[in-house]
Amino acid sequence: MSRADALNRFADVGRAVLVGGAVIGPMWRKDLRAGLNGLAAVFAVSAASKAIKAVWKEPRPDGENKQSFPSQHAGDCFAAAAILRRESTEGVGAAAIGLAAAVSLARVLSGKHHVADVIAGAGLGTIAGEFAADYRSPLSAAE
Repeated sequence: MSRADALNRFADVGRAVLVGGAVIGPMWRKDLRAGLNGLAAVFAVSAASKAIKAVWKEPRPDGENKQSFPSQHAGDCFAAAAILRRESTEGVGAAAIGLAAAVSLARVLSGKHHVADVIAGAGLGTIAGEFAADYRSPLSAAE
């Protein structure tokens, strides 16, 4: 396995851990609202990322395709980290943000993204996560 493959595998596992933690973790604690907010944040950043990629044809550093900007890995990870920071116990949020940063760095070091790609993805993800964490549905207000 090449260094780039190992970094990409780390990034894929890191993203799965963060997204799973933001969506399944709250539901495991029977906090449906927080779990759905996590899911909404990840869906929102994924949709925004795909829409931008369809218009902004930025070549990847490794030349694989022209879908480098913004980094969806970074977006998904930072959206999940924002949810985990707001909805979890102390310490989990900091660890989640650290893992999101490590995943983003792995994507740069593997040649899949430029630094600007992961910064843009991280910004999109953070915004989506913070908005979703602030959202309270009319159903939760009745509780």
